[in-house]
Order: sequence, then structure tokens, then C-alpha cells
Amino acid sequence: MNMDINLPFSGDPNAFLYAYWGKYCALDDTNMEWLRAHAYPLPKIQAGDMLFKPGDLRNYVYFVVEGLLAAAVWDETGRRHLLRLAPAKFSLMTTQSLYTNKQVNFNIVALRDSVLLRIPVTSLRDYKEQRMEASVLIHVLREKKLKQLTMYSYLMSIKNEVERYRFFETHCKELHKITTQQEQADYLNISLMSIYRGRGGKSR
Repeated sequence: MNMDINLPFSGDPNAFLYAYWGKYCALDDTNMEWLRAHAYPLPKIQAGDMLFKPGDLRNYVYFVVEGLLAAAVWDETGRRHLLRLAPAKFSLMTTQSLYTNKQVNFNIVALRDSVLLRIPVTSLRDYKEQRMEASVLIHVLREKKLKQLTMYSYLMSIKNEVERYRFFETHCKELHKITTQQEQADYLNISLMSIYRGRGGKSR
């Protein structure tokens, strides 16, 4: 499996998001000015860094330019569970919606070295009220999230762990390609043995 999911990023993170955003609606210099003012490029994030835990004082949207983030929780036994995965062009937000201060009940952790843009939730909400283009960006990011959540819900409905893994391998090829077997086990809530069996007794 190719675990090098991104080449080293050496460009402008704001320009990356601007170009991606511009695929869905017409933009102008004022949109880039807004990004420069409100989308803060974080210093290189290292794999394992914790970006958010419930109770943190400020709320942000984290847009992934390069790398891989996850929404993660740990159960009482110490086992990690990955509830969402956010590769490049995905985002994770620390509140349940733009219009509430109620935080999500998971941690946001980097699974790979990552390049991120951090946008205050309030800034994005206020911009949405002012500009149609912001509504388009929010819609695009939300649809990507909802598509993944719909697939995740279906995966969790598959009772047999081996079959759950096989469905993931077949129908979630991009996520399968960029994750380790341990990450797949944590995401699918299955054992490594189930992955081994799902692969026909083959290890990577």
C-alpha cells in the first residue's frame, strides 16, 4: 500500500483552497483577501499532534491541504476509535454546526504530517451571511462530510467484521489506500484478524 498520500507541499495553502473553492463558483480578489485575513496556515503539523479536544476554548474549521486528520475517541479500555477521516480537501469542525457553540464530542488528531488552514467558526459563519460564495464553500465541504458519514453508517450496519472490511476495501478505495491496517481497524471497529481474513490471509 502506498502510505505516502501526498508529496511534500511547498505552495501557498490559501491559494490551494482558493483554487479548490473556485471550481464550484466564480471568485474574485475579495475572496482571496478574506482567506488571507481569516484562514491561518498552521505550521507543519506532525503525525500524532492533537489539534482539538472537547473543552478547548476556541472553535475552528480545519481544512486539510495535505495530510490526514481524524475524529478520534478512546474508550474505557484505551482503544482508539476513528469516527471520521479527513484527507486533503476535507475539513473537520470543532462545533456541531456553524450556528451553535456546542462542541463535537471527539478529538481531532493528525494521522500524518499535515498542512492545514485554520478558520475561526465565527468568521466563516459571518462570511456566509455576507457572501454567496461562502455558502457554496460550506455546502461543498458539508456534502463531502455527509457522503462519508452515510457510507460510515452503512459500514457499521454490516454485522460481520470480515464482510465489513471487504465492503470498505471495495467501495472506499481512496480511504483504504491512504490508511494503515490499524487505522482501518480503528475506523471500522474490527480486529486486525478480521482484516487478515478479509484479505484472504494476506498481510501487506
